[in-house]
Amino acid sequence: MGFGSAGLTFFDPVARALIEADASAEIKERTHTKEAPMTIAVDFDGVIHAYSRGWHDGSIYDPPLPGALEGLRALMQHDAVFVFTSRNTEQVANWLFEQGEFNITWEPPGETNCEFWNDRDRILITNRKLPATAYLDDRAVRFANWDQALADLLPAGN
Repeated sequence: MGFGSAGLTFFDPVARALIEADASAEIKERTHTKEAPMTIAVDFDGVIHAYSRGWHDGSIYDPPLPGALEGLRALMQHDAVFVFTSRNTEQVANWLFEQGEFNITWEPPGETNCEFWNDRDRILITNRKLPATAYLDDRAVRFANWDQALADLLPAGN
């Protein structure tokens, strides 16, 4: 993920086309059903964990951001959700369970348990970038083209 303003980055071409075309709710519903859930990736630090002191000493020191746990539950009613992090995945899994008693599984660092995540009943904690329809990240820059991306990322005048 790049640095910049918060946002959603869509990778699924069907979902992106529907959103950009302002498709009707009926059309969106036909492409996004309980039988075929989308996968939503959610960053941990700055989106779930408040992260008020940055990395600090590597500990998870803050409570969840307001609405984070409820937001995860709401997403899970419709979609598969995984949390991505650069932290120790077991540490994040334990913290998230203590905060909200979610059904959680995690990938130990360096291990690959799955290539895709589509389980709506559990949250996966991983440090890998799995395929997802959307990435929710506090440091994302939405990509449209390279001119726009460079304008967003580089200092003015470069």
